[in-house]
Amino acid sequence: MECDKSSVLISYEDGVDRTAQVASLSQLLLDPYYRTVTGFQVLIQKEWLSFGHKFYDRTLLSQTQDEHSPVFLQWLDCVWQVLQQFPFSFQFNSLLLEVIAEHVYSSRFGTFIVNSEHEREEEDIEDKTTSLWTWLNVVTMSNPDKFINLRYNDNRQQRVLHPQYRIPYLKLWSSLYVNRYRYDHVHDVSKAAELRALKLEEQYKVNSCVIVFTPQTH
Repeated sequence: MECDKSSVLISYEDGVDRTAQVASLSQLLLDPYYRTVTGFQVLIQKEWLSFGHKFYDRTLLSQTQDEHSPVFLQWLDCVWQVLQQFPFSFQFNSLLLEVIAEHVYSSRFGTFIVNSEHEREEEDIEDKTTSLWTWLNVVTMSNPDKFINLRYNDNRQQRVLHPQYRIPYLKLWSSLYVNRYRYDHVHDVSKAAELRALKLEEQYKVNSCVIVFTPQTH
């Protein structure tokens, strides 16, 4: 599209997954607007939500387990890889990606809990739930730098990005897959130890109140 100035048609036989991945990643690489905080939300809204990606079947408890697939998470990982290679070209930081990744599976917001725009309207999702974008915007108002990439330079960024996609250039998204798991694991262990200590303390109190009578022999 950049070199030949030609249009491209993306077509897959069962294309709701791969089409969304390829189309949205291509736009991210081609247009700097989608590398801003606002533009990234618009990109997800139009290429995933409005396009009809089946978030409920892919990420939540659908009736058929074979529908589960981390399609959207794969795409977020791709965005993170590009962010690592072009740290001056993204207005947002990796924390924004991690928050979105978490709430795709949390069901805390109504943004990712249905399969299509039709279901969203039919279930009155917008009236019954809070949008993730609304929450993110409120958080941004209270803490403007929370999701901002401090290395972002509007003057230095490249308009079109050409990332390296070979294995040696790819990294583990450790802040999502490793550190978060480690924190949760340590937190769970600490909580379990705390509950065990409280249980032993209660047991000690009960035992200390028991008076044992020993029969006397004459």
